[in-house]
Amino acid sequence: MKFTMHRRFSRAPFTLLLLLLVSPSAHAQLDTGPFPRFMGDNYNNGLSTYSGPTISNPVFTATATAYGQSVPSVASNGKVVIAGAGANGYVDCFSSTGSLIWTTQKQTNPTFASTYGTPTNYPPAIGKEGTVDVVYVTTYTSGGPAGIVALKLNAAGPGPSVKWSYIMSTGFPSWTPYFSPVVGPDGTVYTAGGNLTDASGDQKMYAFQSGTLKWTWGGPGATMDGTNIASQTEPILWTDGTNNYILLCGIINIGPQNGFYTNTIRVLVIKDSGTSGILEDDFKFPLYFKQFAGDHYGEYTMNGDPSLSPDGGSLIIPWCYSGTSVTGNEYGIACLSFSGGVVNGNWPSAIFTNPAYDPPPSSFVDATITNGSNPYHYCAAIDSSGVYSTNALGTAMFKRDLSTGNLDWTTSLPGGAIAGADPALDSNNKIWITGHASSVFKLDTSTGNPTTFTNTSYTIFGDGLAIGYNSNVWMAATTTDGTNTKKLLRLK
Repeated sequence: MKFTMHRRFSRAPFTLLLLLLVSPSAHAQLDTGPFPRFMGDNYNNGLSTYSGPTISNPVFTATATAYGQSVPSVASNGKVVIAGAGANGYVDCFSSTGSLIWTTQKQTNPTFASTYGTPTNYPPAIGKEGTVDVVYVTTYTSGGPAGIVALKLNAAGPGPSVKWSYIMSTGFPSWTPYFSPVVGPDGTVYTAGGNLTDASGDQKMYAFQSGTLKWTWGGPGATMDGTNIASQTEPILWTDGTNNYILLCGIINIGPQNGFYTNTIRVLVIKDSGTSGILEDDFKFPLYFKQFAGDHYGEYTMNGDPSLSPDGGSLIIPWCYSGTSVTGNEYGIACLSFSGGVVNGNWPSAIFTNPAYDPPPSSFVDATITNGSNPYHYCAAIDSSGVYSTNALGTAMFKRDLSTGNLDWTTSLPGGAIAGADPALDSNNKIWITGHASSVFKLDTSTGNPTTFTNTSYTIFGDGLAIGYNSNVWMAATTTDGTNTKKLLRLK
C-alpha cells in the first residue's frame, strides 16, 4: 500500500502493451471489434481503429425498433448491442445492417429482470470466452437482484441465451453495479458498484473468470484510512503483462474539517495478484479549504469518467471545484501520471503543488456555472497528440496538449452537445460527438473545425456514440413523430 504524491516512473512501452492486450488466450478477452465497450476499450479513451463516415453528406438511417438506450457496443463480427435502464430496461442485439436479432424483452416466464435484474443503461462489454462471443451486462433492481450477466452474442433469438450470471446483491437499494465491465487479457472480467459509499450496500469490486468468482475486494472500512470505497465512475484496466490493475475513481468524504465535511477526488489502483485484489495505490487530490461566504469550503469532486492515454501513462480526470451560488462552480480536466501501478499529480501543477488553498488556475477552467444551469458529466477522448473534451455546459470542445495541458484550440458547438456526451475518435483523425437533441458533430483533431449533421425525425439520447464497420456511426434515438419509438440510429 502506498501514499505517493511525488514519485515518477517511466511509462510502459505502448507497443509492448498493445501486444499484451491482443495476445491470444483460451480465457475471456475483450472483443477486438471497433467499439466493444464504453468509450471503445479498457482505457475509456474513445479511440477506434475504424473510420466514421467519410462522405460529405452522410445519411441518418433508423434500424428496427430497439428497447435499450445506452451507447452501442460494436463487436468484431459487426453486431451491435445496446442496453437500457428503468422499469423497462432491456438488452438488444442487432446485425451489422441493423436488423434486430434478439432482445431480453422477449424473455418471459420468468422475465429477464426478475431473474437477473434490470440491465443498466451503461454500454455492455463484448468479449470472448473460448470460442463463445459473450456480452457482459450489469443489472440492478431497487430492492431486487443486482449483478452481472454473460449473454451469448450469437444467440439465434428472439430472446437471449445466458452463459453465466452472478447475483451480487438482492435488496440493497443504494448499491448498483452501474458500469461497463472491463475484461483483462488473461480472461478476468471485473465490475464494481456505482455507489460504494453507503454502508448498507455491498461495496465490493468483483473479479470473475469464465463465470467463476475469483475474488472480491472492498467493503466498509476496507481502505487504509478506514473510509469506504468511492467508485463512482467507469473503471479502467491496465496490465503490465503479468498482473492486471483496475483504476477506480470517485470522491471520498474527508471530514469534518473545521466543523464541515469536505470531499475530494480519489483514485484507487487495485492489483490482481491472481488470487486476490491488493490495494496498490491510493491517490487523493489535495484538500483545499478556501472558505466562501462564511459557511462553505471549496472542494474537488469528479465531474465525469476517467480516461487513460494510449500509452498507458496519463490519466485524465474531469473535475469540479465547488464554490457558492455567487462565485459559481468551476470545471475542467486534470492529468495524473500513471506508471507501474502508481499515480501522481501532473497538470495543472498548481492543483497539486500550491499550498495556498487557492482554486484551480483560470487557464485550466473550461466552464463556470452558477445557479440556473446543471453541469454535464463527460469523459475525455485521448490520442497521442492531445486530450479532447467538452466543457460542463456542452457548448464548446477543447483540445489540450497531453504533456503540458496547454490549450491547442477551442471550438463552439452550435446548439451544444447532448448532456453527458462523450467523444469518439476515428482512424481519420476525426472527433464524433452527439449534439443537442438531433445532431452529430464531426471535428478535425488538428484544427477543431466542426461539421454538423442534423436530422428532424429522431431525437438522439444516451451519452455518446460508437464507431462501427463500413464508415458507420451508431447511436440510440427515439422518433419525433409523437410515438417516441426507440430506434438504433446509424449515420453513414
